Parts: sequence; structure tokens; C-alpha cells
Amino acid sequence: MTDLLIEYACRQIGRHPSVRSMEAPVAVSDVTIVEFDVDLSLGHRWVAQGASPFGVRPVERVRLDFGPLYPTKAPGPSYRADLGRGFPHVQPWLTADGRPVPCLTEAPIDDFHAVYGIHGLIDQFVAWLKRAASGALIDPHQGWEVSRRDGYIDSVLVDVAAIRRLPDAQPGGQFGYAYLQTSFAAHRLGAGDPGSWLGEVGDVVKLDDASLGGRVRGDVVYGEGVCLAVWATSGEGEPVPVFADYEPDDVETYADLMAKAERLKVSRRLGMYLDIVTNNAPYGGNAAKLPVVVLMMVRRPLPLAGSESDIEVFAYSLPLTFPSKRAKLDPRTRVDRLAVRDRLSRQLLRRVSGGPEIVTPWALIGAGSLGSKIGIHLARHGVTPIAVSDKSQLLPHNVARHGLLPTTDGLGLEWRGPKSSALVEAVASIVREPLRDLPGDATEALILMEAWADAPKVIVNTTASLALRAGAAQTPSSARWIDAELFDRASLGTLRVEGPGRNPSIEELAGVGYAAAARDESLAQHIFEGAGVSRLALGEGCGSSTMIADDARLSVQAAVMAEAIGQHLAQMPTTGLIQTWRRDGGGLSHETTPISPFFRLALADGWTLSIAPTVSAAIDAEAGRWPKSETGGVLVGRVSFITRTIYALDTMQAPSDSKRSPSFFELGVVGLAGAISDLTARTGGALYCVGTWHSHLGAANPSQVDRATAAKLAKDAPYPLALLIRGTDGFQCIFAGYREGDR
Repeated sequence: MTDLLIEYACRQIGRHPSVRSMEAPVAVSDVTIVEFDVDLSLGHRWVAQGASPFGVRPVERVRLDFGPLYPTKAPGPSYRADLGRGFPHVQPWLTADGRPVPCLTEAPIDDFHAVYGIHGLIDQFVAWLKRAASGALIDPHQGWEVSRRDGYIDSVLVDVAAIRRLPDAQPGGQFGYAYLQTSFAAHRLGAGDPGSWLGEVGDVVKLDDASLGGRVRGDVVYGEGVCLAVWATSGEGEPVPVFADYEPDDVETYADLMAKAERLKVSRRLGMYLDIVTNNAPYGGNAAKLPVVVLMMVRRPLPLAGSESDIEVFAYSLPLTFPSKRAKLDPRTRVDRLAVRDRLSRQLLRRVSGGPEIVTPWALIGAGSLGSKIGIHLARHGVTPIAVSDKSQLLPHNVARHGLLPTTDGLGLEWRGPKSSALVEAVASIVREPLRDLPGDATEALILMEAWADAPKVIVNTTASLALRAGAAQTPSSARWIDAELFDRASLGTLRVEGPGRNPSIEELAGVGYAAAARDESLAQHIFEGAGVSRLALGEGCGSSTMIADDARLSVQAAVMAEAIGQHLAQMPTTGLIQTWRRDGGGLSHETTPISPFFRLALADGWTLSIAPTVSAAIDAEAGRWPKSETGGVLVGRVSFITRTIYALDTMQAPSDSKRSPSFFELGVVGLAGAISDLTARTGGALYCVGTWHSHLGAANPSQVDRATAAKLAKDAPYPLALLIRGTDGFQCIFAGYREGDR
């Protein structure tokens, strides 16, 4: 079967328009080798000269090696050894018989072959050779192509942007070297096994202050070491050296490393400072062999592809012995090439996520199912809170949908801890930066945060606590709140964003949501009806309760909320905002509603009347319908004893038996009690009558009748009421509330 597949491949090779001749396939062990000539159509001058200035011939003999896993694995391309490896897009390895291997595709070659087949692979090979012939493998518009490092086993994590700034740093850049602290983990499986090595380069450090040591845990050696970074500097009156010669990174020994350093004009510096490391680096124990990382920074004539920097970084690991007074490095000492990877950081996460840089300090209140997922999503965008607060402990039922995972410990003891602590540890492991853990009452946490020099400017609340939401208005902080809440088995998600100056507040925005649901039956089914049927009692006695919701559904809501919160943290809206996501089949429908500021009237005894902008508009419209008579209606909303606020969120039309005249308005009673009872029942007690309003044709000064009416209402009402008066000069309000002197 394999012979038949290779026969078909040979037929495709022979029929390619660029192929001039092909040798018979040759089997070597389990590999079938096929060599063939390709005509590159280089032009008459280079044909006459027999080669291009870069040594590429008009007709090149190339090779494809078909392994035992063909066609799942693409055949391996290679070209003649005497053409050399001084080209971009050349792999760091050679074939078994020493032939260079070009990098033909940006995507993995196996995937490319699976789509385009042998014909497409030859197209890429011909295109590569043509560009090599003219020296155009590097596109100046795309930038300098760094050396290929696909086959490297070991890696080093580096803050690449910070490392590239070292040559231009002052002071220090002119010296051409720097020591940096490193940490590493080496996994060796047995004699002769290459294992794997992972290192991380940290901050610049004085050599005498560097930590140096190792410890073994199972098959892994962990430790701390030192990194020597070197770069070429300018001589007196000379420019900084720029290196335009492209060569593959084929360093395997210390002799190879020094030869490369010689070409890059850093060999003297590298040898001298490595000697200083081996002779003087502090080490607290007996002699030990530990890896030293070497970074060679090379300035290129173009910025690197995908970067604004023109500095390419080559990295190596050398096993050196400490202390080693007057020891010289053996030229045969093995040197491991290291793939340079970006160190985990906020900047890396932001770059990978494609999000903007966000510097707004924010805090997360609530580390439960929704809060943990939002926190993790934002952390992976490089957007982390400065603190997390939650008073609850992780319990077994949290496993069903919490953003964190329990341990394999039989009793789950490591899982059973404060939710805030668990989330703080998880987020810190993502961004590699500490953040504050506030496991306790949210009110106390808010007081603590207010005293910090970096107090949060935004607070994200995911607790769904009505008391906390109301209490948020009482905090002295000017931080704007973002409230995230789910309803009806996560079928509806709501995000409430306070306006500038915290007007509207999250409590006012929640009231707007209730009023909207009272008018929209489909919304009411989620908020009012769904709330009562989707809670699960947990434990005996005073056990907790939780919303029943599938993890996948909750995760979808958390993801879109996290994305929206990130956008708001980047640029807070200029108004209050309510965003809703409703489950629509397998997806979500999204709606955003800007909310204008509420009109707040100070009342007696420290109380406030907070009037929704829709209520003000409705009153103005109704008064406009009766320009020559006083008119009025009923105020609908909520009363909070925590905030000492009457929230006027909607209005009811005056009953049909109401009486109007230029100097008098009397509110009727026909059907009013039933309408109010129906509203309260439909909204599950979220909305009810909070007072009345009426208009004056002149100023809004209360009359004696108005005051007498308020006093009468205050005697029997179970909560304070508002008698709002609209006049030509604006609003005034009489507080119909029980007072100490009324006993």
C-alpha cells in the first residue's frame, strides 16, 4: 500500500510544470528518497552565469523524503548541502546525511500537505528557491525573519521587550553585558535521555546578589541560576554594529558558541564575564553543576517581523560548575540551544488576547460561580483586580460550576477554604503578580480598600446580594460599581454599570430593570417568575441555597459579561448602562440600554426621593396633556431603609374618577387598589406604590391640603411615602413618613 501511495506521489512530481527530470525512488531503511530537478526560470543573465549572486542555480536538484507515516506525515524537503544554510527560513536541523532543510510553509507542513498535496508542496519549494536566488526571503515590509527554532527541545521564558531594551539602557547599555537572575526546572529521565529543560529569566541583578542553587524533587531538578546577556557596542566614534548576515543557529558546543560570538563581535566580552561567573558567583553549598543561560543580542538592519525592535535574541544553556576557581571551559562542553519564549505577564496576555491596555484599578466582590469565571476570563486578558473579597467558603456543591477545580485529595481539604483566597491564588498564577485577598464581609473590605493609595476606581459586584447592592450606595467611595447578576437558570444575564458620579447607582439601575420587566412579559418570566422556581436548598438546618444552573449556560453568560466588563474598564461609559443577554436557542441575544441620571430630592430625616428619568418624562407628558388643570397619578417603585431612599421607578395613570381643576386635583380610587395589588403580585413584591404626584399650574410650593394629606398617609403607611409636586419651577416633595415626635 505504501509503495502504491509513493508511486502516485511520483506521478504528481513528474507532472509538475517546474519539474524537468526525476530519479527513481531509493529506499533507505524505512525512508523512500525521491530526487528531482526543478527549473526556476531565473532569467537569461543568471542562466548564462550558471547561478544567481546567492549561489542558486537555474535548475536545482531537490529532494523529498517519504517516511513510514506518509501521507499522514508530509515528505521532508531538503536541498543540496553546498548551497549552504545562510538563508532565512531554514530549519535549525539537517537531514541524516547533512542536507539543509528549508522552511516552506508558515503553517505546519503536515497540515499544508494535507490541504494542497505534493503539487502545492513543490510550488512552495520553487517559490522558496526563487526568493533565495534573489535574496528576497526576507520581505523588508514584513521585517527581519528570526532564525527558525522549531526543533528545539528546551526553552527559556524571557520578558523579551525588557531584554531588548538593555542595549539602549542608560546607564549600563554601553558596557555590553548584564547579569540577570534565573530560575529553572530540568527533567532528566535516564542516562542518555535528553529530557527537557525550562528556564525563566528575571530581573537584572548584581552577580554577588544572585541566588544560586538547586534541589531535587522526584525526576525534576529545580533551581536558581544566573543569566549573562551580551551585545555588541559601538567603539569610539563608530556606530553600533549591525549584522545583516543570516545564518541558522547550529551551536552545539562551547567552541561553536565562541565562534558565533566572534562573528557577532562579543566573544571577548562573553568569555571574560563567563569566567567571572564561574570564579566568583556565590554558592552556599558544595561544588555543583548548574546551568548558566547566555543571551546574545544581535542588532539587525530591519525591525524583526511582528516587532518594533531590531534586536534578535539567541539563547543557550551551559552546564557550569560552581565554585570553579580558575577553571576554564572545555571547548567540547555541550551547549543546549534554547527557544526564546515570552515570559508569562500581563503584557503577554493582553497581546495574545488582542485587548487594549487597561490601567483602571478595580476590585472584585464575589468569588462564587459567576465571579470566579469573570475573574479568570479577565485575568487571561491581563486585566486583574487589585483585590478579591468574598465571605463564603468553598463547599462540595461549588464544584458543579465554579471557575476553579478541586484537588485530588480524598477529603478535598485544600479545596475547602475561602472562595476569595482560592481565586486570588488562581489569578496570581495566571499573571504572575500578587493581589490582595479580603476573605470576609464585603462592607469591611470596602472600608479597607478606600484607605489604600491605589484604591479601586471600579468595583465589580457578582454576589447578587440585595443588601450589598443597597449598602453600596452608603459607601464613601467614589468608585463606580458594575453589578453582574443572573436570573432563571442563567437564561438571563444583566450587567448594570453606574453612571459618572455614581448616578444612576446600581440600586437605581436595578429598579429600572424591575420596571422594564413589569412592562415586558417575556422579561418578567425570567426575573420574577424564574426566580422562585430555580433555587436549591443545600444542607440541613441553616444550609445555604443556590440557583440551579448548568455550568455551560452559566459559563456562556460569564464570558460575555467578562468581555463587556473589560471594555468598560478600558473606557467607562458616559451614562449609566444596563446590558442584558437572553438565551435565544443555542445562543444569546444582547441589548444595551443607556440610562440617564436620576433626579434626587432631599427629604426630611435624611431621606431622599430618587426619580427615574422615565418618571420625570412621564410626569411632564401627563402635565402637558392638562395645561389648564392640575393633574396627577401614582408613583411606583421601591423603598430602601438601608439607603433611606424612596425610588420612584414608574407611574400609574390616575383612576377614571379622579377630579381635575385649575386649583385642585383629587386622585380617584376606582380600580386603583386592584391595579397596585396586581403589579405587586406580578413583580413578586419588587414594585409597589411609593406615593403620588400631582401638578401645580404655578410654583411647586406645597399647599396646606398637600401637607395634611401627607400627615394622614404617614400615620398608617408601613413605610415612608412621597407626595411629589410638579410646578413651573420644578419639583418639590413632601415626606410622608413616621417621625420620632409622632408617637
